[in-house]
Amino acid sequence: MFLKEHQRSRLIWSDANALINEPSLQSDRLICPFSFVRSFIHRGIMNRVEKSAAIEQYKALFDGIESMVLVDTSGVSVNSINEVRSKFRAEGVTFVVIKNTLAAHALQGTELEPVTALFKGPIAIALKKDDPVTPAKIAAAFAKDNPKFEIRGGFAFGKVLDIKGVDDLSKTKGKKELLAEVLSLFKASQTRFAAVIKAYAEKLEEAQSA
Repeated sequence: MFLKEHQRSRLIWSDANALINEPSLQSDRLICPFSFVRSFIHRGIMNRVEKSAAIEQYKALFDGIESMVLVDTSGVSVNSINEVRSKFRAEGVTFVVIKNTLAAHALQGTELEPVTALFKGPIAIALKKDDPVTPAKIAAAFAKDNPKFEIRGGFAFGKVLDIKGVDDLSKTKGKKELLAEVLSLFKASQTRFAAVIKAYAEKLEEAQSA
C-alpha cells in the first residue's frame, strides 16, 4: 500500500515539475515556484507524502533567512505582480506567493515562527539572505504608487514587524548605501593622505634647496 502511494506521489510531482518547466505553459499566472502546490490543494489530491515534500521545499526556501516582508496580494493584478517581482529580482530578492498552512508548518520551531500569525489570506513574501532592508525598501516604494499592493507586516531583528515597522525599516540604510559611505570615506582619507604627503615633500624640497 505504501509503495503504491509513494509511486503515485512521484508521478504527480513529476507531472507538476513538467508543467512548471514546460515553456508553452509558463505564463504570468505562474507567479511563484509553488504554484503547483496550490494547484494540488485546489484539486484535492495532495496527500501526506506530497504535503511533506512541499513543506521541505518551504524549509529550503527559509533556510538561513532571518527576515521577510509580507504583502497582501488579494487585490494585485498579474501585471503588477510581475512588475514588482522584476524589481525584487534585480536586487537579488526572492518574491513568492505562499501557501499559508504549508509555509507555517515549515517555520515551526524556528526564529521566524511568530510571523506565521500574519499568514492570513493571499500572502506573498519578499526575502533576501543577510539583508532585511532591501526587501522592505522595494516593497514600501512600490506600495506608494500601487495602493492595492498592501504591506501586511514582516519580521526582522528577531521580532515581528507591523506595517509601520516595515516602513521604518525601509528608511534605514541598506548594505549598498553603507558600503558607498565606507568607500567615500576611504577615498576621502586617501585624498587627505596624498595631500599630506605632497605637502611634506614640498617642505622637504624647500629645506634641501635652502
